[in-house]
Amino acid sequence: MNTPTLSRAARWSLAVFALSVSSNSVVHAQVSMDASDLGGETSFNTGLHWSDDLAPSAGKDYVVDQKTLRTPSGTHTFQGDSLNVGNGSYGFIRLDQSSSDITIDDLILQNGEIYVGAFGTFTLNGNMNLLGNGRLENDHSTGKTFVVTSTISGGSVLTLAGGGSSGGVIRLNSTNSFSGGTRVVDSGFAVGNAMDAFGTGNVTVANNSTLTLNVTQALSSTASLILDANSMVNLDFTDGNTIVSGISLDGGSSFLTDSGTYGAIGSGATYEYAQFAGDGFIAIPETSMSVLLIGGLSILFVLRRNRHR
Repeated sequence: MNTPTLSRAARWSLAVFALSVSSNSVVHAQVSMDASDLGGETSFNTGLHWSDDLAPSAGKDYVVDQKTLRTPSGTHTFQGDSLNVGNGSYGFIRLDQSSSDITIDDLILQNGEIYVGAFGTFTLNGNMNLLGNGRLENDHSTGKTFVVTSTISGGSVLTLAGGGSSGGVIRLNSTNSFSGGTRVVDSGFAVGNAMDAFGTGNVTVANNSTLTLNVTQALSSTASLILDANSMVNLDFTDGNTIVSGISLDGGSSFLTDSGTYGAIGSGATYEYAQFAGDGFIAIPETSMSVLLIGGLSILFVLRRNRHR
């Protein structure tokens, strides 16, 4: 019996297929922190407190669970494939040791927090996935700035915190798609510098906290803006109205429903309130019920006109 042989082209195709299957089935090693970084220490680009005693590298997923990872000063990119902070429990990244420019291409916050722990300007780049709730905190009003250029996705809540009586600035500089909503708390000072900077969910500003909108649609048009009585919103744009689905001035107990523009006292908005400052306007469009009613009346008019022809 003659054994059939494969052509060179067929053998090449099988080899490519086998390589593809092999590459798709690779399981990345998981490496966890076994102790927290202390002052002056960093495991961001060293093997100091990782379970494999090696500096982060490609092909591995890293987990910070109930530990603190401190970053070095200067410009650095995390070399692991992913970094999970919290892992469903809690974990911290402390931006430390003076100003830094940090890139994490696959940062997962799963009940994790990123905290500005030193004076200077700290920039976070890359991609952030809110697999669980996430918290960004800058606890000082002077000498600390937290700039987030990371693109933020996921379905959980993002909290922007000031840490007490003198919260520092947190700037969101990218268009984001996370849907769980944003909370500005603990004297936080949050700044939106891009369209949909605060994702697609509702934005809540707690007492003694401030939200600044530097572009027209930093809030999603599908979001509600919920303000506590002693919170503030700076409308620092002049190129149109920010459209939202609703506004509350009492922490969500009731909502303003009248269509029109809302702004600072003396701004010329349809409705003026002390919780707004700046020259911009927030607008509530006509409710969907009004649109449906007008549409229904229009259809009824057309039907009656056709009947009398």
